[in-house]
Amino acid sequence: MPNYPSANFTNNGEKLKNGEISLLQRSVQFFGECPFLINDKRIYSFQETDIISSWLSHRLSDIGIKQGDKVILYLEGGAEFVFSRFSLRKLGTVIIPLNNTLDDSEIQRIIDNVEPDWIIVSRKFFSILKKIIFTDFSERIIIIEEMLRDFKKFEVKGHQGLFETKQLELPTLTTDLNSNAAICYTSGTTGHPKGVVYTHQNILASGRWMAHVTDMQHNDVLLNAIPIYVSSNFNGHFIASLMQGTSIVLLNKFDPEDVLTKIETHKVTILHATGNMYVKLLNYKNIFDYNLTSIRVVTWSNLLPTVLQKQLVMAFPNAKILQLYGFAEGGPVGTSISLEDLIKRPNSCGKIDPDFACFRVVDKKGNDVPIGEIGEIIYQSPGLMRTYYRNPKATKKAIRDGWYYTGDLGRLDQDNFLYFVGRKKEIINIGKEKLHPVEIEEVLFKHPAVLDVAVVSAPHPTLGQEIKAFVVVKEGVRVNSDELIDFCAKQNLKSYKIPSKIEFRSSFPKNSMGKTLKNKLI
Repeated sequence: MPNYPSANFTNNGEKLKNGEISLLQRSVQFFGECPFLINDKRIYSFQETDIISSWLSHRLSDIGIKQGDKVILYLEGGAEFVFSRFSLRKLGTVIIPLNNTLDDSEIQRIIDNVEPDWIIVSRKFFSILKKIIFTDFSERIIIIEEMLRDFKKFEVKGHQGLFETKQLELPTLTTDLNSNAAICYTSGTTGHPKGVVYTHQNILASGRWMAHVTDMQHNDVLLNAIPIYVSSNFNGHFIASLMQGTSIVLLNKFDPEDVLTKIETHKVTILHATGNMYVKLLNYKNIFDYNLTSIRVVTWSNLLPTVLQKQLVMAFPNAKILQLYGFAEGGPVGTSISLEDLIKRPNSCGKIDPDFACFRVVDKKGNDVPIGEIGEIIYQSPGLMRTYYRNPKATKKAIRDGWYYTGDLGRLDQDNFLYFVGRKKEIINIGKEKLHPVEIEEVLFKHPAVLDVAVVSAPHPTLGQEIKAFVVVKEGVRVNSDELIDFCAKQNLKSYKIPSKIEFRSSFPKNSMGKTLKNKLI
């Protein structure tokens, strides 16, 4: 692996002996009474967050949680999640943030895989656990509202007289930064979710990269609309904000009106969301009634159609607009590209920054393909996961000779810009021709009636496969299949790339990153 800058250090070169807790202690030292968590009901400073999490650590320790335990967090994205996270870090546990939109069978599968020692759950989700957890484990389920109830009887601003300092002191914990810190489960777009194991090093590296990409500063206000249990938030933006002493506006769930209100109210400066979330934001009927001029950086996590990129410029006139490319297995250290460069290089993921990651494009034998040719994107970085939890077969297939084989197809240009072409598993074979759904989806997105689109292969008796497009139409607009097929032809798509079938849906099944679950459409 290349000699990357150490993930053990903050951006000012200060060494982090205990990972996230070192970052929290540093933030308390420099930004103690400054706002950190902007919750629906109140704002918590860095110092208050530290005190509450220390108090919670004592409570959790008293009931038996100890260093090395695996603890699931089955919570929403509010302050309780952050308090729980820091309290567990202070006890040295391995944290498993659970996607709170999963169905019962998916939750059961993850619990069976990870075999947690404890589960911290919100009251809202407790009834779901009761249906799937075996009886003997019930005493190891902690309802966070009940745990924090006693503390919330007090006004935290009066914390100086609430506890003796010695009551908040915790045993000195030495963190091996190469030890397991968290297990985050993948979004499952191509099968069952897999547990991605991160070390403390991986998490710190992700935070450093995100702080660098967004140029995050202490006076910024961050709103990440992606759920807090997703790696790009859990590792990336959250750790970056902790490194820089940045305020975070917390969301329990994504709602366009709520997000726009929070941007205006709290003067948010950095906004991150998925392409699907931006579709909903940009098509919200009253978006231009809100003052969004405070936003200086807008980022998104997957390829965004050109028409939506133009809408972003109109909605956020003062913002630098960045597309990020990464994956859960990478922590998500990856690449970024500004809108200006994206206009010059459509479909590019950005220029590779050797200080943070290394990408190659290879053939089936793992050899680099010539510049401009399509191959599989492989990857190295200090954010790269250690392993898939209890899945050596998948790990061996994904990581070979220290390189992560992403399953993404791409190419490099002469200036070392990376281009995403599509997923290997999504290639459509029409006779002897191979095509990638992304190209067709980009064309269909240009039609003014189309809100969302997903292109897949369908069986064909002679050609083997044909193209089928699923389409969601904008509210109040009408369009039929023939019109869309004719539109594709007029956009100069070659005849074999024009969809043979179009099926209309009211919505698509999505994962927590806003990516369409194509396997559930067919």
